[in-house]
Amino acid sequence: MENILKESNIVEQILRRLNEIAPIPTEGFLAGGAVANTLLGMKYGDIEYPINDLDIYIEEDPDGPTRSSSAPLRSDSLIVEDGYYGGTIGYQRDTTYRITGVRYEGFYNIIDISAIDNRNRASNPTYILKGFDLNCCQVGIDLSTNTLYYTTEFEEFLETKQLDVTSVYTPAHTAIRLFKKKKELNCYCNVEACMELLSQPLLSDNIIHLDRAQFGFYFTDKYKDMYIRYYGELKHYFRMIKFFDHKRRVWDARYQYRTKQNNKKLDKDHAVNWLDPHRTPPQGVLERWANLNDRLWTLTPTKYSERNLSMSDILKGTVPNPLTFMSAYNLIRGKMKKTQINKAKLIIENGSYTKLLALVNPNFYNCDFTLEHVNNIDEVIRKNPIITRFIGKYEMNLQQTLTFVNDIERIIKKEGFFILNILTQALEESNSSILPTHKNMMKWVEAKKKEMDKPLIQPQDISGLELPDNVEIKEIISECQLQWSGQKLKNCLNNAGQGYADKIKEGKVKVFIIKTINSTSAFEIFVEKNGLSYGIQQLLSTCNKKPSLYHTVISQLLITHLNTNLLKMSYQSRLKNYEDMMVLNNALLATTQDLSTKNNEITYGLEAVPVDNEFGYIFDREGMDIGNDFIEHVIDDEITEVPPEIEETRLRNIYGRQGNIIGEELVTERPETIGDLIALRELATRLNELEPPRPLGHYLTNEDTENLEIEDELDPMDPDRFGDCFLR
Repeated sequence: MENILKESNIVEQILRRLNEIAPIPTEGFLAGGAVANTLLGMKYGDIEYPINDLDIYIEEDPDGPTRSSSAPLRSDSLIVEDGYYGGTIGYQRDTTYRITGVRYEGFYNIIDISAIDNRNRASNPTYILKGFDLNCCQVGIDLSTNTLYYTTEFEEFLETKQLDVTSVYTPAHTAIRLFKKKKELNCYCNVEACMELLSQPLLSDNIIHLDRAQFGFYFTDKYKDMYIRYYGELKHYFRMIKFFDHKRRVWDARYQYRTKQNNKKLDKDHAVNWLDPHRTPPQGVLERWANLNDRLWTLTPTKYSERNLSMSDILKGTVPNPLTFMSAYNLIRGKMKKTQINKAKLIIENGSYTKLLALVNPNFYNCDFTLEHVNNIDEVIRKNPIITRFIGKYEMNLQQTLTFVNDIERIIKKEGFFILNILTQALEESNSSILPTHKNMMKWVEAKKKEMDKPLIQPQDISGLELPDNVEIKEIISECQLQWSGQKLKNCLNNAGQGYADKIKEGKVKVFIIKTINSTSAFEIFVEKNGLSYGIQQLLSTCNKKPSLYHTVISQLLITHLNTNLLKMSYQSRLKNYEDMMVLNNALLATTQDLSTKNNEITYGLEAVPVDNEFGYIFDREGMDIGNDFIEHVIDDEITEVPPEIEETRLRNIYGRQGNIIGEELVTERPETIGDLIALRELATRLNELEPPRPLGHYLTNEDTENLEIEDELDPMDPDRFGDCFLR
């Protein structure tokens, strides 16, 4: 019979049939039994395939709030981890998702799922289908585009009607569902193989090693009732158990495992063991379990109550997850050709990293190779674990991997080991459709080196520092040098997460490499707040070890030399500022008339933003010491943001007039030169050292005023009336 999945109008046919049951929305991913059973009815028509509801999956807004959920985390593929978790198998995190909520709206089940991290890796909803537990359900329609998506497992099921397990995220649910689907669809199934697979993650001895975020073990009344309905089939393989009893069983299994690991002989009847605080759950935990005891249940295996030895051997040395259980199951269930099984067995029994790659990618061993090739690849990856991510990215088989790792060895031998981080960045940015041949990788490395070799800053002049001939000091001023030094010293300088490139570029730190015959150290310094000296952040040798006294003395000589240069530069800059101030004050004196202040308003200081002192931000003394860059920053980022009601008076000069330092009326712009600003600050500093003058009338006592002859026609508060009679 023809493959109806390939028919041009297949989506239209499916939706037309489903629309007779309920109106079809225009958004979401319609997937699962409704679409699958419609296709079965169209293909076979031998029985009525039930459609109980329409499951529509809606992805949450990636920019919206994230809803918490205890549903298992699902992924469409695995990776071999590097870095902190190097040498283990983990989820491909770009396409992980979990169900965050279900809304029942009549005939529709609206299933909310979390947004994925990388849309480029999941341009269509197939990743959702790969999280389904049975092959008979892995089909769906994107309602926004009316496009049909399905897995190879579903395509095989549609042809053979052979029911099989495709994931074990919720093993108890799946065991119950399998018998329900088998009856509804009147299909074939290797029940024994499926029940043994689903028993493995439900064994207490296995549960204690699993990541609970990746599995869902417990079900509620709906599946309890379904278990009772199919009890006749399920009783041969499982027994339903209450939440509390199951938790106690797992707790005891964990205790026995830890006791065995600690080489303690467990005497269950001895009183001391019953008094062990780790043997019995705390009272608070028991109470929480008791609250859920009549609301949650799970299954415990009865027929397959021991670990499958073949699966255990395959998964030995890993932390099993739902996808690795499936990888092991696919290896032992006998669906592959005998030659391919023998190849897989050669890797599983002898490989380390290659074993992990075989579990991640079933096509990894679908080529010709020898045990020597396996050992060669493992040796290279052991030295450079990070390259496993690219073997996965390009979906290489073992032959392709062998060529890839040998090419990397050639590049490292030519360029030096530090080149690996640069090559890693180049491979991260490369398109997965372009194979990383030796020629391509060399081209990418050269382009990346050129990009990363651009200076981030101008280097410090240390030519005047006299040191012994065996001492070499080099300042790190480029990303390429950071990569070299981080690899050389085996520290975090080349770790992108530490952000050293940005810190150096922004002037927050300076890093120097000190090399002598017997040692190499990294010396990190920073500019002190006063802007006049450098402080020491750290001095560390290889692998962050304490440096030798010899290197400590060299570092002191270096920072003293740098501080001397910085002080000279600061002195020259400050001297220039004072010279500018003299010029400006002379200009002020020459262009300002000696006018009476009789009609001027009363003021008690410079009216600016009232912050640390009464003269405002631009006169803050601490800011004066930091330098011109800080001053410009304050003007730009702070004073321009003052409230409108004080905007008019924010730049009054020291004579109470609105204007700049040379006395121009109604000038509201900020000073045009640093000299203007310095003059303002210096004059403000002088006034700041004294209590601002107040008019006599504000402070004189009655006794004082009796001794002063005040003419009635003059304003008694007019400062000009009293001449020099001011109280300080």
